[in-house]
Amino acid sequence: MAKPLSSNFLWTPNNLHEAIPLLANNVDYLSDKNKTLIPLLEQQPISEILTNWLDTAATQLGLELHEVELAYSDLEAILAQSSPAILELPNSNQTRNFLLLSNSNGNHLTVLGKDGSQHKLGITEVRNFLVSSIEEPLKPNIDKIIKKSNINTDRQDTVTQALLDQQLSTAKIQGCWLLRLPPSENFFTQLRHANFSKRLAWIIATSLLAQILMLLSWIVIGKQVFQGNVDIINFQLWGLLLITIIPLQLINLQLKNRLSLDFGGLLRNRLLSGILQLKPEEIRHKGSGYFLGHVMDIELLEAMGFSMAFMALIAILETLIAAIILSLGAGGLLHSFLLLLWLGFIGFLSWIYYQRLHDWLAHYSLMTRDLVERMVGHRSRIIQEKPENRHDEEDLLLSRYAHLSIKLDNIEALMQGVAGRRGWLPISLLWLLTVFLSTTTDMSLLIVSIGGILLAAVALDHLTQSVRRFLEAMITWQQLRPLYTAASRERNEQPPKFISRLPIQNPILQAEGLHFSYSKKGKTILKNNDLTIEQGKHLLLNGESGSGKSTLAALLAGLQIPEKGRLHLYGLTLEELGENAWRKKVVIAPQFNENYVLTETFAFNLLMGRRWPPTNEDLAKAETICKELKLGELLETMPAGLQQMVGEGGWRLSHGERSRLFIARTLLQKADLIILDESFATLDPETLKISLSCVLRRSNALLLIAHP
Repeated sequence: MAKPLSSNFLWTPNNLHEAIPLLANNVDYLSDKNKTLIPLLEQQPISEILTNWLDTAATQLGLELHEVELAYSDLEAILAQSSPAILELPNSNQTRNFLLLSNSNGNHLTVLGKDGSQHKLGITEVRNFLVSSIEEPLKPNIDKIIKKSNINTDRQDTVTQALLDQQLSTAKIQGCWLLRLPPSENFFTQLRHANFSKRLAWIIATSLLAQILMLLSWIVIGKQVFQGNVDIINFQLWGLLLITIIPLQLINLQLKNRLSLDFGGLLRNRLLSGILQLKPEEIRHKGSGYFLGHVMDIELLEAMGFSMAFMALIAILETLIAAIILSLGAGGLLHSFLLLLWLGFIGFLSWIYYQRLHDWLAHYSLMTRDLVERMVGHRSRIIQEKPENRHDEEDLLLSRYAHLSIKLDNIEALMQGVAGRRGWLPISLLWLLTVFLSTTTDMSLLIVSIGGILLAAVALDHLTQSVRRFLEAMITWQQLRPLYTAASRERNEQPPKFISRLPIQNPILQAEGLHFSYSKKGKTILKNNDLTIEQGKHLLLNGESGSGKSTLAALLAGLQIPEKGRLHLYGLTLEELGENAWRKKVVIAPQFNENYVLTETFAFNLLMGRRWPPTNEDLAKAETICKELKLGELLETMPAGLQQMVGEGGWRLSHGERSRLFIARTLLQKADLIILDESFATLDPETLKISLSCVLRRSNALLLIAHP
């Protein structure tokens, strides 16, 4: 049984509005230290109200709170990496208590008290509190088993934990919210909170130390070789230096790999957030190939961007060290100047390589998009295109690709064959030979020069390799930059005001004088439109194609912003309520061609607009609605039922089955207003009648869009 915690550590729902800003200030997430939150009115709120309040509170602070499930089997390891976070502790007296985790260090967690003080708790101690509610019911039976087995007293605790681990291996602990900076936050701020500069300094330090030790090993062995004086102590020193370099390089490699992964994770999070911020009209005209190309670009940038930039930086530092060594050797400053000239030559080749690579990658992306589009539309091409003209455009693309590839290969071969050590070594050694023959040179200075030449050769090889890859990442970055910029759009929005319960009043939604066009010079789609939707009303909106029905639906659902006019949900504007809260109350099922079945389980596709993972109640509700929409027979034919994989990579659904899946997905979101945009167009009369009856019965208010 876990020991009770001090009440000073425990936060309750009525003071969470003080706890979250305190935690955010403690980890330096807030630029405005005086931000306050509206209290949560309910003393013991239900989970849904608490989750909504936490989401809104984090938005008001410009942060994010991610609710996660903790795996029982890895609970201690997860806790060690979860701070800053809010943990809910299970309690037998039904009182909801929370812990604020501000930091983790080794086997201890730092928690914040109500007075702002910091206290250390053992990770095992916190773990015992979190798992007590699921372990206690199992312990009596486990104790009986242990007594019958006559296990030694000193081993009973170990056996008990082993049995608990086996029985609870798949158990999940709920009630954990991770406090994080949003992807829209300044990227350098995110790097600072990830201790990027300190970790980068350690990498540079270990790299330079390894280079210094390598140089010392050359000096030690070089003196013995050129002076003809073999000393066992010097050989031992030389071996010790080389052995010391090995752990330094391993530490350096581990630090670089870990930092590269963390950097890539932050960057990927930002880019994916940018994709989600794109407006429908920004992506509607782009095909699958365009987005597949972006996915490939993200992979390329994450894999090479940081690592190659860092490798180039280290190579430049190594080259500068080599230049200093050369200036101290027999060749003097002129030898160092020769190395700097060689760097300029590499820079010139790199500029040419960049231009040719830019053209090649642009054409390669074009070919990728074209290939995917042709694969997706393969059936249409077979039917519609003439066979003799089917590959004309492809031949032109391939011809252009071959021409650009030859130009790129030529400059790449020049960089690989000349710019690195293959070009530097003969030129630098020839210069050193000229100096050696023209003047009397001290042998120790000659050793220094040879060491500098070899160090520069290695550095130049690293530089040419890293520069080529870094330029590829730069060009990729140019293509992905719009996504990076799009992630910051949400920073310009006013954070919504939290409203625990919206007022129940008529009308639900009211629009007055709505104007909208997709561009300033484009055709006006809607002009001076008024609409009122009251509780319990079911409206039918019909009109010819292009009359603005779907545009009006997008405005009502908060997907578009009207140019003029007023739009209120329960008397509140979109700015006052916030997009997330608005879209929870007004849910739309867009037209068939704009909706999608993901390659996931049938349950996931049904409940993706609800909480995930689902409860048994959620699954039962989903199955009931599916049966009411005449999808029961489909579920019976699926071997795994609701857990059957569907979509492009799974069970194939007909158009009618997909339409009813989209309708069920919308109904399961428990919205106050449901908008169905031509959702019944693909259904036969009998199925339409059954499905419409289900929708009318289960919707509070409905706007149905259809053709005349």
